[in-house]
Amino acid sequence: MEYKVLDVAFSGLMHDIGKFIQRTKMVSDLTEREKVVTPMAKAGYYTHLHSGYTSRFFHEYLGMDNELEMITSSHHIDDQRPLAKILRKADQIASSIDRKDEEKDFEENNKKGTFQQVRLSSVVHEVDFGKQKALATYPLRPFHKMGYPTADFEMTDKNESVGEYLSLFQTFINDLKSEDYFTSEVDKYCFDRLYALMYEYTTLVPASTFEGSKTYVSLFDHSKLTSAIASCLYLNDTEDENFIMFEFDVSGIQKFIFKVTEGKDTKRDVAKSLRGRSFLVSAITNIITYSYLYEFGLTQSNIIFNTGGGALLLLPKCKNFEEKLNKVTQKVQEILLDKFSVDINY
Repeated sequence: MEYKVLDVAFSGLMHDIGKFIQRTKMVSDLTEREKVVTPMAKAGYYTHLHSGYTSRFFHEYLGMDNELEMITSSHHIDDQRPLAKILRKADQIASSIDRKDEEKDFEENNKKGTFQQVRLSSVVHEVDFGKQKALATYPLRPFHKMGYPTADFEMTDKNESVGEYLSLFQTFINDLKSEDYFTSEVDKYCFDRLYALMYEYTTLVPASTFEGSKTYVSLFDHSKLTSAIASCLYLNDTEDENFIMFEFDVSGIQKFIFKVTEGKDTKRDVAKSLRGRSFLVSAITNIITYSYLYEFGLTQSNIIFNTGGGALLLLPKCKNFEEKLNKVTQKVQEILLDKFSVDINY
């Protein structure tokens, strides 16, 4: 099949969703169909069981039963199809940045392991304050209820931990089903909605829990990065694994925000004007960011960060990337000059 960048980005975003389901199980209950996409070790036991649960998620909750689902679910199997190779390489690059891969994710560990009990750790523990700090972790909850990390973390028992995962996952599924926006074809709206749901429900879910109690990368961050890297690999002209880190800053922000009229008739509205101008700067930054993404056909996964006055994007190293960058830059700068004269530029 021929795939769009959006398909590749979607595959990268959802490739590890099976980990969410896997941690709601006391023991593995993969079906024979799901084991087809699950690798088997030479010793005769299945490994990377989350692959089978990714397949289950696609079938049960997204209604997808096609080649895209098969390639996404089987990303730990040596498949030589182009998209499969891209996804596997993107996952390896993203994983090597923050952790080892899940070598310990096999059947026996799913029966007696503690992988459901490990929680996301705060990076503050890694900062040297001159004395050892207690390990602090985040409770398993939606992002909007994040709160502060808890010091002196103690694991709950396996039953309770699985119950916490099950409760969070069910809330995720309820939100997923609340709007009939998904079809078997991946479109931009579908991608953005699932991206938002992943952000809400997997930001505080650890990406990997087989390396012990210290895990600092969330399932959302790993999935987002895999999605961004896969998109770049797809758009690179050759099998080059290099990328472009593109950064911009909006200038003139402070002068623009505080350039408000304080005459007797408008003085009472100064605070409102400040808020409005601050919002406008954020909106301008978003417009610039998405203008570059649109030109390359990329998704929001490729935004490394996007603040009120600048952004950092991961872009492909394709032959015409400079041409694309210059095209967008010239157009946006012309619009800013027309709207704001020299007050706002980047």
